[in-house]
Amino acid sequence: MKPKLYIESTIPSYLTARQSRDFIASGAISKNTPIDAAHIAVAAIHGMQFLMTWNCAHIANAEISSVVEDICKNHCFECPVICTPEELMGG
Repeated sequence: MKPKLYIESTIPSYLTARQSRDFIASGAISKNTPIDAAHIAVAAIHGMQFLMTWNCAHIANAEISSVVEDICKNHCFECPVICTPEELMGG
């Protein structure tokens, strides 16, 4: 099976509201950036193996990655690998 990729966009899905809220409630994602939480939730809920983003402040951030992984796991979803384009391409 080919790996699937979620490319961050600005259209959040209503299906991700609960998981998005948990990212914010945990402090992993700022309450001022709820769309960033939605991007992660959309990728996890739809089974993407990768979430590629330039947003290193709120999404591709090593300081929050373990919390994001735990929240995904608590909702019975596998956390996508969150990376920048360079990381995805091995650069």
